Amino acid sequence: LAQGAGHLGQARFFFDTALKNTRGSGEGRILPALLGMAAVCHAEEKYSEAELHYCTAISEFPDCPASVRVGLGLCCYGMGQVDRARACMERAVSMDNTCVEAIVGKAVLDLAAAGQGGELDRDGRALTENAIKNISLANMYDNSNAMVQIHLANHYFWKWSEVSTPPDSSIVIQPNSFTITTSHPVDFYAGDEIRIGMDFTTHVRTDPNNNFGDGNAYTFTVRDRIPASCLSGGPPTLWRKDYDRVHDMARAAYGSTSIPAIQSEAQYLIGRVFHASGEVEKAFLSFRAAVEKQPSLIPARYALAQLYCARGEEDLALECITKVCQMRDDLPDAQALKGLLLAGKGRRSEALQSLGRAADLRPHNPDVHLWYAAVLQTVPSGHVAALEAYRKAVGLLEDGLKKSVPYYVWWNAGVLCHETKDFDGAGTMYGKALKALLHETAGDDNEEKKKVEKTADNGLIRHEDNHLFWSWTAIKTGNQDNDQTCALVSFGGNSDVASLPSDGPTAPDLNIVAGDRLRLGTLHETSIASIGEDGRTLFMLDPTPAALEAHVHLTRKEADSSKLIETKEPVSITRGSNRMMLQEKLSTVFKSWAIGDEVSLGKDFQTSVVAIEYSILVETKVPRNCASGNLSIRRLSDDTEAYEETDLVVKNLEEGSNEVLIRLTTFGDLMLDPAGKDFLLIETDNGVTYETKTSGYTRFLIFEKPYPSEVTTEIMIKKSNGALRSETAGIAFNIACLHEATNKTEAAVEMHKAIVKMHPSYKNSYMRLACISRDNGSIDRCSEWLQSACQIAPGDPEVLTLVGNLHFSLSDWEHAQKVFDKLLSSKNPTVQAYSQLTIANIYFQNLNVPEKYAKHLKRAADFYRRLLEKDGSNLYAANGLGAILAEKGFLPRSKEIFSRVREVSGDSVSFLEGHLDNFWQIFSFGQHGQWPWFVVSIYEKLIFLQ
Repeated sequence: LAQGAGHLGQARFFFDTALKNTRGSGEGRILPALLGMAAVCHAEEKYSEAELHYCTAISEFPDCPASVRVGLGLCCYGMGQVDRARACMERAVSMDNTCVEAIVGKAVLDLAAAGQGGELDRDGRALTENAIKNISLANMYDNSNAMVQIHLANHYFWKWSEVSTPPDSSIVIQPNSFTITTSHPVDFYAGDEIRIGMDFTTHVRTDPNNNFGDGNAYTFTVRDRIPASCLSGGPPTLWRKDYDRVHDMARAAYGSTSIPAIQSEAQYLIGRVFHASGEVEKAFLSFRAAVEKQPSLIPARYALAQLYCARGEEDLALECITKVCQMRDDLPDAQALKGLLLAGKGRRSEALQSLGRAADLRPHNPDVHLWYAAVLQTVPSGHVAALEAYRKAVGLLEDGLKKSVPYYVWWNAGVLCHETKDFDGAGTMYGKALKALLHETAGDDNEEKKKVEKTADNGLIRHEDNHLFWSWTAIKTGNQDNDQTCALVSFGGNSDVASLPSDGPTAPDLNIVAGDRLRLGTLHETSIASIGEDGRTLFMLDPTPAALEAHVHLTRKEADSSKLIETKEPVSITRGSNRMMLQEKLSTVFKSWAIGDEVSLGKDFQTSVVAIEYSILVETKVPRNCASGNLSIRRLSDDTEAYEETDLVVKNLEEGSNEVLIRLTTFGDLMLDPAGKDFLLIETDNGVTYETKTSGYTRFLIFEKPYPSEVTTEIMIKKSNGALRSETAGIAFNIACLHEATNKTEAAVEMHKAIVKMHPSYKNSYMRLACISRDNGSIDRCSEWLQSACQIAPGDPEVLTLVGNLHFSLSDWEHAQKVFDKLLSSKNPTVQAYSQLTIANIYFQNLNVPEKYAKHLKRAADFYRRLLEKDGSNLYAANGLGAILAEKGFLPRSKEIFSRVREVSGDSVSFLEGHLDNFWQIFSFGQHGQWPWFVVSIYEKLIFLQ
């Protein structure tokens, strides 16, 4: 009775007394007393002493029940002697194959052995299956045994059961969708957890329903997009968990025992079922009951802490998870949750300590590193370390787990790169964030919304630095997808006009408008200035290149043969020209050329070779009065100093040129040294002799007719690629701000304008456009953007602050003060402080009104003083108070304040720039006649820092 009531001390006394009395009477020991003492020692975790009593009982009573061996096995397990514990359980089963405790004990040891190596191998799976069979067998022997029911309930909580389907049924799942269609009714409800294939798990979003009215199709949706990988390898299969069975078994276990520890585990399992089914309130009550029954049950306490978080009760959650960490400090999930809760309370150093501990316990878990980075990034001093933590998490996701990185990880990393001035890195991270977000939202249901968003920025984004949001789109003709072809356009060299085919659709038909960015194949990129009245003539902003090259395959037919030879690689020829350079590969393929050879350039142009032209580079420039003459050549290869006369006449010599053109129309080679060093002698008609040395030459083929000058190619327009939508507006805004930071103002303005057109309520872009206009000196435009921001966000403190600052910069003191007086009523302490500081500066800037000098000076001093009373570290208020003292003539005290402010601020550029005017007004030589060196030192320091 004492042991059952938990009074172990009294129980020990009674059992010990019984053992002493029986030992003294000579009647031998009593088995119940030995077993009772062993049980008390086991409950006190004195396993070696308990083992001694069990061994004594077995030696003195060899025919004792098999359950005695079970007790001995439990003692061995408590001492870490797993093999002895297994032997005890196996011996007990061999003595009594209906001993439930022994069967369950052996099964538990098998489960533990199967899970030691992480993922189960074949032997591990065999052990697991055998253990579950044994537990089920034990349940058959005693279906009221709470311990057996607990183990079975835990097994079925994790077990997936395939959803049975009729033989002729079908399941249709489209990859990357949220919809599942079956030909038969399925017993699913919203919130149920299901598995598709062998790996992908999700929850049912909507109940299955008959959408087609014929009773043959039932459709339901799930919360997560179904990947194509889970649909490979045959027809899709659906799996579910039998939570009702788990609940019934745990409820039966609770009612089958009065032991608090087992009842607590039963309540914990019931809570898990409610939690998995989405019944959070019932789960919370079950977890709380489990903790009350057994405060040392760590899983129940951890689950309770999670639900406290879900209920928004962070203080209770922190208290609960702290107790878990005190009981076990080697649980990474508990340490991570504690760190996140501490971070939410502003206890940053403690949070980092807990998250660091979690990372040490589970170094290959990317989530822990992401949480660690999220806490680090809350202050500027932690940005570099946070960025490193993000990079480590990305490596674990991509290289270790082979998973895609969520978009917000790239996004946060991009912001950190941006803040740390790594602008190239920021651009890369933003691009990856945009790509990941588009991938995650691909296939969303609202296609009409995406269509509207895709056309919202159409034509607005075309700057090269905004290439993430546009793409070159080939204009298609035809109505059906399988009947569409690329639209063609024709143009010539050095022309600003392109023409659509006369037998094809017009520009309006193809949705081509003036202002579109145009690309003509790979040859030319420009904008459409206007479209002709016929709808087929496109007037381009920039003319096409004067020399347009064509790249075509060349086919040669020798003059004295019918053999055709085609080049493997394209050759180049300038359109509108009959002259083509004889490239080295042509000389290699065709060996020699002859006048009269027939050639085909591409499929549609045929001509013949009428001449071979040599462009010879010479060392001596062509003299005057040497337009043409007879040519003689002295080749160094002949090892002679005599010139060899030719029947060639050199024409079109250009005075002062280092090039001599020789055209052969009867034979094909001059046999000059390709490296030069030969000599040319030209005797002109007017008696001038021109002798020079060669330094190399280039050969050209002269065709009978020129290659066509007009180009016909596909037309491409720069269009939105649909990347700018409501989900990606935040990333687009960051990219626009990055353009501002890198002085790409045009790209930044273009992006901000596209954002506000697509998302008219995005106030941050209005504000940035206003700031850009202000910085460019366009005050009227700045005012227009601020008016738009005020319309979509009336009363917003950020917008009003920017409006007030604009009035302040224009010395419009009255309107500026009205704005900041309104902001003084804000509940945001930062907004209040900034408003007070600005009003103080307004009063200080208006000391030039003689009749209000004393009043304004006192008001400014009062506002500065109030700010310092609330926040003694406000450097701007301290600086303002120093200016007040200087204005009153207390120059030594004001100098002391300014020196202290400079010391604390670290001579930051932003601070010096913002308050340099005050320094100049106070310490300039013209005003006070002293300390001009102070102003000079301030300016020198500012120049050095910049």
